[in-house]
Amino acid sequence: MHDNKHHLPHTCVIYDPPAPNVPWLLAFFGPDRELLSAEAFETVSAALNRLSNSVNVFIEAAPRGPGQRVWRVKLAD
Repeated sequence: MHDNKHHLPHTCVIYDPPAPNVPWLLAFFGPDRELLSAEAFETVSAALNRLSNSVNVFIEAAPRGPGQRVWRVKLAD
């Protein structure tokens, strides 16, 4: 059984590569803004695929900043 934090909104961010030969980065942040995990990907498509397989509910898309894509989500069990 997951603790209550698992059911609160989390934030997922896909960061663009900051330089050539640097991967895309998918990061999951908990409700208290702690970094839960981060994973590197060769393409944004691969990062989006991992994100879609990790999330139960997309609550909202947050405003996008330069070089990032942000979502508020509930994580899959």
